[in-house]
Amino acid sequence: MDCEYIVEYDSDDDEVQVHRKSKCAKCREISLAEKIKVTPFEEPLPSQLNHSRPIVFELECPRPFAVWRDATQDLLDTLYQRPKASNEDAYTAQKYDPIKIYFKDSYPGQRITLASTTKSISRSHYGKPRSVPATTHNVILSHAGRFALYDSRHENYVISGSEDVVREACTFKLTDYYRSLQSFINNTTHSPNSVIASLHTSPIEISPSEYMAFGHLRSGNRLQWRNIMRALRVESLSFSHYSAFALVIQAVWQAGPAGENGLDDGNVREAHQDLLNTDFGSQVLGELEGVISSLKGNWKQALHLGVVIVLALRVNSFSPNSQLVKRSLYVLSQCRILARGWLFDLTGSTQDAKDCVISTSRDQYQAIISILLRMTFTTERFGTGHEFPQREDAISYLYAGITASQAQLRQELPTELGLLTRLHQKICLQMEERFTDACARDSTILDEVIRLVWGSYSRGRSWERLPAPAQRWWTVVTGEDSNRRPVVVHFNLLDGSFLLNGRPSDTLPAEITSDSSFRLLFQNHLIKKVRPAARRGMTYEIEYLEQQIFLGIIQGKLVIQRLIKGETEEFIPSECLEHDLPTHLLHNHSHWYSTVSSTVEVRPQHRLWQTRDRRNWMIHLVTSGDTLRGTMQKSTPSGLLHLVSPRSILYKNIHQALCPLEPNPIGLMIASEPSKDQWFNVHLPRYDLHFTLNDHNELECQNAPGYIINDDRQGVGCLFGLQNILCLRQSIGSHRNYKVIIPQGEYETQVGQYGHPLVSIKSASLKGCFIYDVDTHVGRLVGTRSTESDILLVKLHAYTSSSLPDPLTRRTGTSEALSRLQSASSYTFSSITDDWKSSLEDLAKITPLRTFYPAHLRVMESVTWHPSLPASSQSINFRYIVEDIIAYARNTLVFHQKHELVEALPFIKGMDFLSLRANQRDWTYQSNFASTSLGDPKGVTYIRPPKQSWDREAVAFRITSLSRPETYQFPVTEDFLSQVIQWNRVEGDRDWTWDKIHEWIKVPAITSISEVWCSLYELCRKTPWPPTFEATATLALLGYCGVDFRLISTLFAVMRDPRFRQGDLACTRFKSLSLRDGREWDQQVISQIIQRSAQSFGQSEESRLPKRPQETNRMHEQRIQNLYNLELDKQVKEATQEARQNWPQLPARIILSNRRLLDATPYWIEHNLYPKLETWLRNRTFLLHVDSVQRVLSSFHGISASTSLYEPYIPTPIQQLDPLPKLLDPSALMREHPPPEVPTTHNILSSFGYQLTQYSIPQTLRDMLSRLKGSRSCAFHDQYNQNLEKSILSLSNVPEISMNKVPALDELITNANLLSKRKRDMLDQMIVALEPSDASFDILRYTRSLPAITPYTLLQLLSFGVRDLLPPPWINCITSFAAMILDAQRNERMLKHMCAGKLQQLAAEASIQSNWSHLQNTDWLLVQIDGNFSIRSNQMEVALDMMASEGAENKLLQLNMGEGKSSVSVITKVRARISFEDR
Repeated sequence: MDCEYIVEYDSDDDEVQVHRKSKCAKCREISLAEKIKVTPFEEPLPSQLNHSRPIVFELECPRPFAVWRDATQDLLDTLYQRPKASNEDAYTAQKYDPIKIYFKDSYPGQRITLASTTKSISRSHYGKPRSVPATTHNVILSHAGRFALYDSRHENYVISGSEDVVREACTFKLTDYYRSLQSFINNTTHSPNSVIASLHTSPIEISPSEYMAFGHLRSGNRLQWRNIMRALRVESLSFSHYSAFALVIQAVWQAGPAGENGLDDGNVREAHQDLLNTDFGSQVLGELEGVISSLKGNWKQALHLGVVIVLALRVNSFSPNSQLVKRSLYVLSQCRILARGWLFDLTGSTQDAKDCVISTSRDQYQAIISILLRMTFTTERFGTGHEFPQREDAISYLYAGITASQAQLRQELPTELGLLTRLHQKICLQMEERFTDACARDSTILDEVIRLVWGSYSRGRSWERLPAPAQRWWTVVTGEDSNRRPVVVHFNLLDGSFLLNGRPSDTLPAEITSDSSFRLLFQNHLIKKVRPAARRGMTYEIEYLEQQIFLGIIQGKLVIQRLIKGETEEFIPSECLEHDLPTHLLHNHSHWYSTVSSTVEVRPQHRLWQTRDRRNWMIHLVTSGDTLRGTMQKSTPSGLLHLVSPRSILYKNIHQALCPLEPNPIGLMIASEPSKDQWFNVHLPRYDLHFTLNDHNELECQNAPGYIINDDRQGVGCLFGLQNILCLRQSIGSHRNYKVIIPQGEYETQVGQYGHPLVSIKSASLKGCFIYDVDTHVGRLVGTRSTESDILLVKLHAYTSSSLPDPLTRRTGTSEALSRLQSASSYTFSSITDDWKSSLEDLAKITPLRTFYPAHLRVMESVTWHPSLPASSQSINFRYIVEDIIAYARNTLVFHQKHELVEALPFIKGMDFLSLRANQRDWTYQSNFASTSLGDPKGVTYIRPPKQSWDREAVAFRITSLSRPETYQFPVTEDFLSQVIQWNRVEGDRDWTWDKIHEWIKVPAITSISEVWCSLYELCRKTPWPPTFEATATLALLGYCGVDFRLISTLFAVMRDPRFRQGDLACTRFKSLSLRDGREWDQQVISQIIQRSAQSFGQSEESRLPKRPQETNRMHEQRIQNLYNLELDKQVKEATQEARQNWPQLPARIILSNRRLLDATPYWIEHNLYPKLETWLRNRTFLLHVDSVQRVLSSFHGISASTSLYEPYIPTPIQQLDPLPKLLDPSALMREHPPPEVPTTHNILSSFGYQLTQYSIPQTLRDMLSRLKGSRSCAFHDQYNQNLEKSILSLSNVPEISMNKVPALDELITNANLLSKRKRDMLDQMIVALEPSDASFDILRYTRSLPAITPYTLLQLLSFGVRDLLPPPWINCITSFAAMILDAQRNERMLKHMCAGKLQQLAAEASIQSNWSHLQNTDWLLVQIDGNFSIRSNQMEVALDMMASEGAENKLLQLNMGEGKSSVSVITKVRARISFEDR
């Protein structure tokens, strides 16, 4: 058959023969033949018989064989414990195409089947239909399956194991530090000598004896039982540990080899032959009985009991002697009794959740003991007449099932004890039938079991057994009455599950346990014995601390009631009593409402569950109509106390007086006693402070008797601005003493109304307080002398400092803080507290943080000041003193843990140099005598700046000089337009402001001025002349970073010329421009874009023109291609001209006429042509704007801008910095000016006479001595009586001090005023003497740069190492002044003793005679003033005697009680003196 041709005419009307496939019969037949496909066929079985036969067998596997194989796989899974891991490359026989129609399951749920690792051919690409013609090999294909056994449960192929793996899987694994002994439990082939030889590998937790006992136990198959007995006898193994338990279980349960004679000896293998011996079996049981008696009362030995049970069960199983069988049953019964007692101990008490054993919790012990108890029933050999199970046995077995179920529900057993879990499952199945029959015969067994778990259980109906498949569940309904509702009980006889009303019986739901009231009452305790509440309206009932508690959710809130002594009490949450009770009684207290007495008892947390106590506060509720009122009171030995309501006017008034200490409006406790008029006690629980109303109706502090609240804080004389401070005043006639109470916590500062800082404490951080004495004699506050007290005072002085001196200290708070911070007390500490660390860090933050800016240039500096403290109080020295203290602490406390030490302050590069330079530049006098060095600079080498840095500084300087108001003409850019055209990318205006300049100017350099030009131009255009500091600084920074000076000058001209304020010179709005994309019409670019929309040659009509006669194919293709190109060029030119019609105007839409070869649809134009035109137009508009700016700048005339010559600042290297100016020290003034004349005054305190009288022994003491002598007589009593008699005789020789005349109070007050006047006059005279008369010093005085002359600074000049710099006349003068202070302090102490009625102490003060020279013992004088005490004569004698010891002799002296043994006057002085003398 040939192809057919038809005749057609070309464009010239010539006949042409053309072949058309659609009209050719041959071609149509060939096309049909090519569409014929043959699907390949896969042979159903492999060609090899050894591969095909298993497949045929598995297609219809016999059911018994399939069941056996699946069960075997289950056993292997138990041994190997393989995880489930699915295999996606598995194709089971049920779904394999060639054989799936022949496959049948052996039984429903068959596990092991066949699966192929490869796909069937029909599912692969080889199964695609083949074209004709095809050979047999292409159509009939061999079987492609590769089959293996497949586990459908684990979705993976079956893995076969070896015997060694089975042995390993059947061996228990050791845990903890016993892991290294695993080889001793794996087999019995190791020898005793090998155990001894490996002793060096024993873990440190295991003793050598236990290591050898553990290894020897299985060293020899026949010796295992005897080694076990030896270990039990000598207690060489820790049987309470799981590993020892596993070792014994492995030895007893493992069958082992059959032995030389096989299994002839009673079917007992070699390892257990000893149990056939009656004597050995008797010895084993005797040893077990002894172990049981030693385990009573210690339930932590549960695994030890498990060893006994396992051994007794093996004796019961192997022994041929009936008497031994009976005896083994007796041993098991004793184990059962012991385990049951342990269960009662564990389930009958409530324990703290934190009280857990290291390895196992109480719940785990409960589960273990329950399983062991049930294990005692697994024996199958019973004695004659031993009916099994008996009633008591059945109760114990079922009760153990419940406790095991409950314990494992709360806490699962650890992995190593999984063998007990599997053993328990076996026991449950093994014993189910026996105990089911027992309960069916006697259902009261179930009643007794439930009653053991639920004490208030009472049966209502009969027990019923549920039908299959729930035949293991038994159910009953409890009885009901008017107060009790019925409860449905379900009990699972198999696993011990116990449900009440369908819920677990021993757990509470999360909605109850997570409630705040529940957590407050029960905290972390484990709640057991949870039952449904028998009381109506409540949900649960629990037993807690032998009390019956009821729980219920009512209206979404937890209700807790307890029944105690027949009375019901209900817990009241503290939020219900908020604003009605003080905070102290709301927190850490519980509130119980009694329905009988209608009272609410407030119990402290430590007496939460005690019975009612009259010592607790009681709220007595009284109902009046619809109003409920309450009176709060409690009983005390002195009478009945009433609590003042926080809502009362009295409470609010008292709180207003104490609010500096307690900002909480309900933080006070105010109690009144009705029997006493106008009496009440105010308690601040947070600080344990007490205040009472004295006879003058003033609040007196009981912690400082005689001191009342002083509303006027001016009496303090310092710490102005501290909000949380309470001032106390003691008034003795016209004489007044002051104390202040300052709370401890986290302080914060803020700027006050007039600039002075206000310091307040955060309420949440309040935690105690310190009481400070206002020492007006020395001019200071004196605290408890603890590290925390001193450092808090330093911080508060620093925070409240101002430029004016404080009246008390006569110097600024900064000077006072620095002086105290450098004192020895800041370096004396034995421990480091968090408060101490925090305070030091706060003090270091006062120092301004100085760094170089920019960091890599070191030309300018950045200073970070404290936000709320004045600059005058932010001293540089704070940080460096703190660094010194921290370094001292880190070097001294070498034995502290790392986390206890305070971290060193972070190193700040450049701060040392900058701080030293600042101190040199802005020096002011600091009145501290110990100089503080700023330290050597760390890591900063200040080098000479390079020449390039000078040039940039000069540019910034010139730019800054352009901002002068008289400047009018600027060196602007003349070719601004051509310069802008060179920019590549221009960013639009970002609406910036000058005050946010630091957020968008990035130092050290800006990538291009084009990025910020538009924003800067708009800012300058809107900025009036003269420019602001922010504008000038920003433009100078740009010039410093490298921007052309003429461009910056152009921006200044924009600000200067008002014509730029007009809107027509505003910068065009755009996001960003790319000037390189062009700005004018480009015919070639548009033509190229339009040409992209052209149809391809293959889609055009030219491609379908017929071939002319005598025209070759090549000639034909060339002709039609040329026709296509000519037509395309023509249409592109037409479209380009059409697109240019509106340029440079750009309409919203461009529409081109339809052309045959161009597909320029509106959508295509919008996304291809329009963006290019829009870019040109934006660029053109922007450049026209630049041109208009250029024209305005060209017409700008005025005064030429002149810039000064810039000379760069070259800082000298740090080594050449001049030292700080010499401090104007008071000692320098004293060397230049003579002291005033020391007044000669008599000691007014010596007028108080005293006398020494012999102490008269009381008659009661004599009578006691007579009674002791007449009592029983023995050597000890006789010696005691003799010593007591000698002590009484020695006491009679001690003189008793008494005053000849008790001074009058007015006399002491007069002395106080006189001493104060003398001291003040002396101080004024010294100040006048030190005042310089030079005019230069007058300037220093007016600027407050002269050193402050205060009592404290004068006393500092007498300190060791400083007084040697003073002239002797001044030492004599200041010493006399110090003696006046000492006398004033002593007179003040006598005043306090007089007011308090302490005549004995008053006489002791009057008897003190200063018979030693103050001038020769200056240190003694300073110690007395600092400690506010006077040295007694006997103390001085002891100190002098100890200091007089020669050479290296030690001397021991004794002072009587109360004679100042612990006083620093003796100890400190002696230690200081002998250390100076190198002794």
